[in-house]
Amino acid sequence: CSDVHVLTCIGDQDDGESLLRSSLKPNVTLTSLKRPGTPTTRKRRFVEADYLRKLFELYLMDDSVITGALEKSFVDAIDELAPQYDVVIVTDFGHGLLSPRARDALQTKSRFLSVNAQSNSANHGFNLITKYRRADYLCIDAPEARLAVADAHKEIELIASKELPSRIDCSRVIVTHGRQGCVTFDREHGVSRIPAFTRRAIDTMGAGDAFLAVTSPLVKAGGDMGLVGFIGNAVGAIKVGIVGHRSSVDRVALLKYLTTLLK
Repeated sequence: CSDVHVLTCIGDQDDGESLLRSSLKPNVTLTSLKRPGTPTTRKRRFVEADYLRKLFELYLMDDSVITGALEKSFVDAIDELAPQYDVVIVTDFGHGLLSPRARDALQTKSRFLSVNAQSNSANHGFNLITKYRRADYLCIDAPEARLAVADAHKEIELIASKELPSRIDCSRVIVTHGRQGCVTFDREHGVSRIPAFTRRAIDTMGAGDAFLAVTSPLVKAGGDMGLVGFIGNAVGAIKVGIVGHRSSVDRVALLKYLTTLLK
């Protein structure tokens, strides 16, 4: 991708903006609004040193929904930026940034909208993908899909192909499924299940986000959903071998991994 623009909100208490900007690749621009009187959302994991086993985590954040002048500035930024880009990727963690007005702007202004709504220990399952009435591509994991349709037992293939599209106007869906790979769906070709490519995970944190980031432009480009799922699983396999966010999955590493798989 030649031009990536990140739109987000940080706090004004130890905001960490310099760290954010120093971590960006040359083709990435950051617009970060500041929320007064709050910390930048920070999730601190405590791990056992020898085997990197997670023991517990501490969240530092204010997850109330943004309002007033800050919400207006955020919505105005969406209105300005979204129409300029081929793909808009929404990573909705349920921490208060994406108000109903912001979600409406994203759904109205985006030329191609790719959405993930994460369920995590901080939002207690209230942050469901069904908050969105439409998208061009949905990418969530199996527990998030089950929460969204309130069904703990139905086959993931049916949830991806029937239940989710009946609730959200979306023709392309991928549900990631950990060691079982992923399930892809599009209205023209139906359902495919793509196996996982690794059984050894050092750290699963961020694997779904990496999957979403790489597959979204591929879906927009018209890629076959089975092939998109194949590439996404390769991305996930690389990411679970990286501790935390010490490095990201780049194009060179991905191409090498895919070449090895196809030999």
